[in-house]
Parts: sequence; C-alpha cells; structure tokens
Amino acid sequence: MQKEKKNNYFKQIIIGAIIVIIVFVVVYGVILKKNSPKDGDTASVDYTLYVGGKVFDTSVEKDAVDAGIFNEKREYKPLEVVLGQGQVIKGFEDAIRTMVKGQTKEVEINPEDGYGLKDEKRIFKGLNKILTINKTDSINLTDFVSIFNREPKLGEILKDVGAPWDLKVLSVKGDIVQIENVLALGQTINIPGASWESKVDSIEGNTVKIKQYISEGDNVVVPTPGGAVRGVAINVEDETYDIDLNSPLAGKTLKFKITLVDIKSKE
Repeated sequence: MQKEKKNNYFKQIIIGAIIVIIVFVVVYGVILKKNSPKDGDTASVDYTLYVGGKVFDTSVEKDAVDAGIFNEKREYKPLEVVLGQGQVIKGFEDAIRTMVKGQTKEVEINPEDGYGLKDEKRIFKGLNKILTINKTDSINLTDFVSIFNREPKLGEILKDVGAPWDLKVLSVKGDIVQIENVLALGQTINIPGASWESKVDSIEGNTVKIKQYISEGDNVVVPTPGGAVRGVAINVEDETYDIDLNSPLAGKTLKFKITLVDIKSKE
C-alpha cells in the first residue's frame, strides 16, 4: 500500500513537471512569436561572421579590432534588414526570425542556405594575359554618332568617351569613319573594372599588344545582363589566368554570432 502511494506520489510529480514544461513551451512560443520580427519588419542586427574559425566580416568595431581586420574607412554599426525581401542570405534571415529583441545567438549556416555551392560554369579559364587590339579600326558613321553622340571631325581627339585610352578620327569616307587607338609603347592602361595594371607591350604595324600584370587574388568587375559581378583572379600562370565569378563564400559553411538590436514593425 505504501509502495503504491509512493508510486502515485512520484507519478503526480512527473505529471506536474510535464504540465509545467508544456505551459512554459506554449507561453514562451507565444512570447517569441509576438516579439520576433516578421515579413516587412526592419530588423537591426549586429553580426560577426566566422569562416574556418577566423573572423571574416563583422559590424562590431571591437570584434574587427580584435581580429585585426579593422577598416578605418568603414562605419561599424548594426545592419538593417527588411525581412521577406531577400536582402540577405536565407540562413541569416531564418535565424533573425527566431530571435527576440536583445537576444544574441550563434548559428551555423550550410552552403545551400548561404552563398551556394561553387559553380564551375562561373569560372572563366585560360584567359590570355596579352590583349591584342588593332591600332586603327573602322566604324560605320551611324554607329559613330550613336556611340559618341557627335558627328566625326577629322583629326579630333576623343577623350573620356568610355575607352581606357584616347581615340583619334583619322578619316571620314562616305559612311565609314576610321579611328586610331592612341597608344604609345610602355603606356600604362587602366582596364575598366580591373584592379591590376596593364601596359602597352608592343606596337607592330596595325597590331598592339597590351600586357596585363595580374596577381593571384586581384579583383575585376564584370558586367552581366543581371548587373555587375565581382570576380577574382585565380590560377595565375606566366601567360594565362582564370577569373572566378563565384562569391568568395561559395561552398563555405558559415558561423554567425548575431545580436538582434532592434525591430521596426511595418505596421
């Protein structure tokens, strides 16, 4: 009898504990839902991103200083994200949705919910360090007017028209305009979008060769139908190089420390 009473006593304790846990989970869930950001809300978050155990990026000045990546030209402040608009990677936004104001949490995001897997189709291979162009070229008069927004004038030097060097109108015959690429041996060329330096390597007849001085990790901005994309030089050899248009974080598992600083409701 006594044993039965004892069993009933422990059973009541266990049932009571389960009820408390259930109530806590329900109440906490209601509170979390009420105080967590939702689609359309603006969440202000501080973050520190770790890749391979090292700080890769952060909005926190102290973390940047401690990691040795402080940039005096950058303003360190919380990042504002409007949820539901795809402004940040999926895993980062999903983490914010589960947080309440003032909370700090660490999350690990796999490549599928981050910057995706590395796509070999976005790597342009075997590009030549030597660019070969003509010293003189011919262009249709209509195209000339459309491109340069002016009528051609014999001997005119065209400056700052989008080319990385000056152009000169050599002749106008009927509907054909002959243009010279005004270049000199050893001249420094700044290729639009490229971080590396290039120089005129040789001029023979109508052939001009421009040598690009590329190093591993140099950047280039490539225009695409979807907008400008930043690429990085990889596999730099004596005569060739590759350009990788994948995000530097593609294929990486990301670890974030996130603090939800504030929530601005859309309502």
